[in-house]
Amino acid sequence: MALGLTGADLTPGELMWQEGAAYRLEGRQLQEAGEASRALSAFRMAVVVNPAYAEAFNDMGVVLESVGRV
Repeated sequence: MALGLTGADLTPGELMWQEGAAYRLEGRQLQEAGEASRALSAFRMAVVVNPAYAEAFNDMGVVLESVGRV
């Protein structure tokens, strides 16, 4: 699990947001390092665990646009 969380004290919704945020952070770091493909994978995982994560969907769009996939 991302960020080493156990989930013991988190509601399912909180856990979903925490996991999504961890994947998004990973994606942003990979994007900054020039690893577009790996960043895209991390952003996809963020929206898989949290389908309401608009920021991660936006990040996916930014990466796709940067590699010419509009």
